Amino acid sequence: MGKVIKVDCVIVGRAIAMVGIGLGLAAIWTNLFTAGIHAKYADDGTMMAYILATLIAAALLLLAGFIGIRGLDCAAAIAGAAVFGFLLFYPTAFSFDNVGNGGWFGVCAVLAPIGAWTAHVAGRSGPPARKQPPLLMALPVTVGMGLCLAGVWLPAEGSTKFWDFGRGHMAGFVLLELIILLAVLVLSALGGALPIAADAGLLVAGVAFGLAETNVIVTAFNHFGELRYGAWLLTAGGVVLLAGAWWLQKCAQDDVKAVKPAQAAKTSKNPARATKTSK
Repeated sequence: MGKVIKVDCVIVGRAIAMVGIGLGLAAIWTNLFTAGIHAKYADDGTMMAYILATLIAAALLLLAGFIGIRGLDCAAAIAGAAVFGFLLFYPTAFSFDNVGNGGWFGVCAVLAPIGAWTAHVAGRSGPPARKQPPLLMALPVTVGMGLCLAGVWLPAEGSTKFWDFGRGHMAGFVLLELIILLAVLVLSALGGALPIAADAGLLVAGVAFGLAETNVIVTAFNHFGELRYGAWLLTAGGVVLLAGAWWLQKCAQDDVKAVKPAQAAKTSKNPARATKTSK
């Protein structure tokens, strides 16, 4: 008989995330574009600092999981999503045309949030949320989505809108897609239609946050005066959106935990049913 090999999805997910972190680090010091355009993330101290800080934070959270500290994979996924969203800006702004190794390494850094999120789902102590949280719990993330939508269409730098950056409006289009996807996941979480909607929404919110913060990160610190209200609305919207998605996910999980004691009490009152269930 063949030997059965048990795969630990938590370990595999963390390993995939570490590969994504490595690719993100490689993106910092390799050329972003081809066709004679020489530019690296390392050329700008603020961009390099943001990428390094988020990637290192994600790596430390994953390493804590490797040594036995539980419950940090979700935070690692959020950090990975935030840096991936930022790394997505230049490739999308140029419609993936003349993108160099640095740009593609940044795109491949998507493995960081995907791997960490996989580890979070596989290692979760309780089931995904199956009860719908109250409608009021979705108010913060809804406000964040509204601010981001307004920021896309308003002047961000001079008379240029976020929608106008790059070629073919691709960066703005990607941000709009992320907001629409997040709205669908929020509605699914509120309706209880998709058990993992709250978790997935938090991951999408992390990517949208990273992309929405691009203007502030790129212009910091000496060029804040060039930013218009569209950029500041995007910045505030990204923060509120991410915090709201986290709050919704927490409330959805709290609903599940609140159900468990009631189910345990019901089972204890019916020992015959408990015996039958155990069989």
